[in-house]
Parts: sequence; C-alpha cells; structure tokens
Amino acid sequence: MKHHHFAALAGVLALAAATPARAQQAPAYYPVHFGFAVQGAVEFGGDEVARIYFDDNSEQSVDAGEGLSAALGFYVRPAPQWSARATVGYKYVTTKASNADIYLSRVPIELIGSYHFDNGVRLGAGGVWHTAIKFHGDHIAPDVDFDDAYGYTLEVGWRWIVASYTGMDYKDEFGDSYKADSYGIRVIGEF
Repeated sequence: MKHHHFAALAGVLALAAATPARAQQAPAYYPVHFGFAVQGAVEFGGDEVARIYFDDNSEQSVDAGEGLSAALGFYVRPAPQWSARATVGYKYVTTKASNADIYLSRVPIELIGSYHFDNGVRLGAGGVWHTAIKFHGDHIAPDVDFDDAYGYTLEVGWRWIVASYTGMDYKDEFGDSYKADSYGIRVIGEF
C-alpha cells in the first residue's frame, strides 16, 4: 500500500517537473517619444469684427474666428495611445483690398492632449490662448487692439488631419465683446 502511494507521489512530482512553470509576463516597455510638431489650419466662424466696402459695390466681412494659421512646437508621446503637443503660431485673415493691407492677426498658443485609437482615429482636447490680437486698418479704418483671450479646442480626426472646434471670446480696447468661436481643418505633423 505504501508502495502505491509512493509511486503516485513520484508520478505527480515528475509531471510537475515536466510542465514548465509559467513566467509572469512583464508589461511591454514603451519608450517615451519626443519631437517637433508642425501645424497648419484653415478656420471659419466668429462674430464680425469689421466690414469693408469696395468701389465695385462689393463688401467683405472680417470675422473674429476666421483665418489661416501656422504653428510650431513640441510633442510628447508617453504611451502608444496618449500624446500631448504644445504649439505657438500666427493666425491671419486679410481682405481683398488692393490699395490697403487690412487684416486681423493674433498669436495662438495651444496645449492639446490626444488619445490615439489603433485604427488611426484621434481625439484631442485642450486649452488655447490668443495674444497680440489686433485689427490693422492701414489708415483706411482705425487700428483696434484686443485683450488676450482664453478658450478651449476640441479635435477629431485620422492620423495627421483633424477637424477642430475652438470656443473663445474677444474683447476690444473699447470694451466690446465678440464671439471668436471657430471650426476648421488642421494638418498636424509630428517628427
């Protein structure tokens, strides 16, 4: 009887020795990525800041959220799904006037966090600060300075192209307020 128990115990020990122990799997290492960010955008929207009338009886509105912009900055990607970028740029909208340089300019500073899905879709949100906001009338209309403005930006897109929405208000030197909300398309390069 003892012999059978010993044989059974020896068989269990042999089976245990033959079965490799499962090693506890360590989490995959993801090196943090840093790099340069380049961004371009075309945006529309916002309240009318000025209306320009031309000799041919046409007119053009200059809107607070409208403009083309370019920005440079940095990005960090601490995990495959998460990234953040900080950029400083220049946003500009002009008029079709041929005898004057009438335009609205500002310097946007943004900090955007993004979540990246495996299929390339990205969602982003963050804060934005517009500074050096100025309407330039080129001696035909008065120059008008605006206070710094703070707001938020939301993004949804695929890989390097995103649709964006920015919410903010401008206030000019006379105390008048303007909605500077904008929507547009951005192209983002991260190197």
